[in-house]
This record gives sequence, C-alpha cells and structure tokens, in this order.
Amino acid sequence: LGKEFYLPFQDYWDGGSTPQAFTLVATEDNTTVVITPTNDMVNHPADEPYWIVLQKGQCYSVSSADAVADYYLSGTKVEANHPIAITIVDDSVREFGVSTCGDQVGDQITPATTLGTEYVIVRGFLNTMTERVFVTATEDNTEVYANGTLVATLQAGELYRHTTGSVVLSISTS
Repeated sequence: LGKEFYLPFQDYWDGGSTPQAFTLVATEDNTTVVITPTNDMVNHPADEPYWIVLQKGQCYSVSSADAVADYYLSGTKVEANHPIAITIVDDSVREFGVSTCGDQVGDQITPATTLGTEYVIVRGFLNTMTERVFVTATEDNTEVYANGTLVATLQAGELYRHTTGSVVLSISTS
C-alpha cells in the first residue's frame, strides 16, 4: 500500500491484441487519486493529469490506448491522499521472430516510498540473449548501475532497459 507510484511497465515487447492495464483499489473512503499518464490511455490523453474519487474497496481500471510497446504506460505517475494498492498487467507479451511463447506479465507494485536501491536479477529459461530488465526512476537524477558500471541517469518516470546477458545481474541505483 502507498500514496505515490510510478508504473514500472516494460516498453520493449508488443502485447499482441491486448494493451497494458492497471487496476487500483482504495483502502479508505473518499480516496482522491491523481493519474498522470505518460502515453494515451483509453479516454485520457498523455501528460494531462486527471482525478478520480473512490470509496473503500472500490477499484478503478484503465488501459493503454494501444497494444504497441511505443505507446505503453511506463513512468505513469499515480498519487493518492489515502493508501491504495496497484496491480499492473501486460498480456500476451512475446518477442516476435524469436519466441512463439506469449506470456502474461503483471504483479502488485511497490510504492515509491518503500523501493530499494539494490536488486539481483536471475535470468529465466526462455531465451538467454534477449531477456530484459526495466528500471523506472522515482526521483530526478537517479543513477543506474549494472554490475557496478554506470549505464544511465534518469529523471522521475523515465525508463532504462537492460539486456540481462549473464545468468545473474546486479542492478543498483542512487
């Protein structure tokens, strides 16, 4: 639960016919939520904040306007006056031409205030050369290191994409 989130969607693989989506749930009555999308969402243009008010237990779902990775929602900012939970979903993710396996990606995400700065990524089993890690910054001038080497400096909401390559990858941020 938290009051500030940056949506950590991937922006590399297209989603087939299904766009990315997220659902949030309120934990208290009169929860005001401000959503600032990085790309167009269904019924909401990019970069224009909009507000919704939810009661305890109510959910709100929205999706990207397109299932093409260039139009995904990575870095979208969500703020609330009371704690909320957010689950992200990216359906039918597949790397065309490399894999015939489509996979659903999604999870309940962590609020910006409780994120760490050190992560260990273990490569999966589908394809050893094309698996990727996506890092979304929650603060301006965030330095990103892969196995100790500076690979990017990001502003809040910006995304860095890294090909895993090795079996184990260390990602740390400032």
